[in-house]
Amino acid sequence: MVVIGRYDPGIILERHGHSSDHLIYVLEGTLNVGAYECPPKTLIVLEEGASFGPLFADETIGCLLFETWLDDVTPLPADKPGYHALLASRDIVRLPNPPFSSPASAPSGFGTGEDRWS
Repeated sequence: MVVIGRYDPGIILERHGHSSDHLIYVLEGTLNVGAYECPPKTLIVLEEGASFGPLFADETIGCLLFETWLDDVTPLPADKPGYHALLASRDIVRLPNPPFSSPASAPSGFGTGEDRWS
């Protein structure tokens, strides 16, 4: 899967991984990945199962990313208690996941089961 995605200014995503190799190229803005600042033209290479984050998008303009996954794109949270503590420390209330309907062409069971996002 390939995505060109824009993260809103100041968005915070939890530390997580994926069950596939994953590439992230920063096109605009800055993405902080844990303690690492990733300005435009940064390539982040993540092997299957590697956890990264939390992710913080630039507070002013957000960031624009080019991302690829070689297989399963489902996020696998790596530190739910830490994420909830981070949100609480910034007085951020996590919104619920939106409803999701799996397309007819998706593999059996896709998008079902437990909430993988914290």
